[in-house]
Amino acid sequence: MEMRNGEENKELLHSQAHIWNHIFHFINSMSLKCAIQLGIPDIINHHGQPMSLSQLVAALSINPSKSHCVYRLMRILVHSGFFTKEKITETIDEEGYLLTPVSRLLLKDEPLSVRPFLLFALNPTTTWHHLSEWFHKDDPTPFVTAHGRTFWDCVGHEPRPFTEAMASDSRLVTSVLVKDCRRVFDGLNSLVDVGGGTGTVAKPIADAFPKLECTVLDLPHVVALLKGSGNLKFVGGDMFQAIPSADAVLLKWILHNWNDEESVKLLKKCKEAIPSKGGKVIIIEMNVENKKKGNDDKSVETQLFWDMLMMTLFMGKERIEKEWAKIFVDADTILKTDCSCPGCHIAESNQKDSLEKKDDENPGPLNPMNSWLKVVANTPKAVENGMPLIAINDGNVVRFIPPLVEVGIIWKITFFFEVVR
Repeated sequence: MEMRNGEENKELLHSQAHIWNHIFHFINSMSLKCAIQLGIPDIINHHGQPMSLSQLVAALSINPSKSHCVYRLMRILVHSGFFTKEKITETIDEEGYLLTPVSRLLLKDEPLSVRPFLLFALNPTTTWHHLSEWFHKDDPTPFVTAHGRTFWDCVGHEPRPFTEAMASDSRLVTSVLVKDCRRVFDGLNSLVDVGGGTGTVAKPIADAFPKLECTVLDLPHVVALLKGSGNLKFVGGDMFQAIPSADAVLLKWILHNWNDEESVKLLKKCKEAIPSKGGKVIIIEMNVENKKKGNDDKSVETQLFWDMLMMTLFMGKERIEKEWAKIFVDADTILKTDCSCPGCHIAESNQKDSLEKKDDENPGPLNPMNSWLKVVANTPKAVENGMPLIAINDGNVVRFIPPLVEVGIIWKITFFFEVVR
């Protein structure tokens, strides 16, 4: 009896600690934001070697009475993996702070820095305090409940912080895309980056492929002062009204901002913009609940964070495989591939055969809405590695593209694929 009570008490304490961790989870974010605003990553980086606490305090422009608190700030950031500690010298038994690969992405001068995205995302978060109120109202998003207007209306009045945040978030994706998936652009003469902002994605593509005519389509106020050069130009417009004609249309993290109905509309506009033969739509998005082996809880948590963010700010969502399948079927898209990018797994399947074939592993017939599941069942390597799944039509080749490169959490939750007419 005493043992059982002891186990119950242990479980109660564990449950309380679990609740505390969730209550105070914001402290991690706010501590990191504080470190960025104080310039700590750059100070440590410029020091060039392990930096002692006293040296760090001396380099910070803070009130002297707060100096003793720097250690406590750094302690939680070390625990969170943003900094590490090493001995300053072999002869002196004193430790100093160093950057980790994570904190290097927060440096001001780092080409792939996500610092602007961090500062934008952690701007006053009053919207989240209205989440429960939103569930009782007819407002389209909690952001509208909190501010009385949509997120896009607010951004339209002050676009720069959002534009800079999106640009910083795109650089890492683009660097990997251009380096490791060049064949995606083979045979293309023109490309339109829809919702491409200031050209953070399009510019490196244009530089890497000088014969490829690249166009950035975004709202007029976003591109009004931007000037193209060489094989890059900017066009103002509404993607739901018309997309400039091109061999390929690029949608990088666009569809997650919109509900299924709007996403299908946009995909249909993409189809109108590309040639009836050989045109393609290149999509970079997240695949929620990816069952890839070894997909750690942190990656899944990040996926769910993004989905809640889409619900709170926009009317969009992060989609699971079946939801991706549905919007592709509803948009009447046709998929095929001829790419050999690193890590790609390609499966050829005729939908008619898939619908008619019956066996123990894949009982049929299957209906068109879940025919994509049949293809996966016939692709053991894709199943084993948890590849993203795409819906198919009319006996075409199906492309399974895993996270492009395993370099940090983003590539465990992001995938991209081609839709080819």
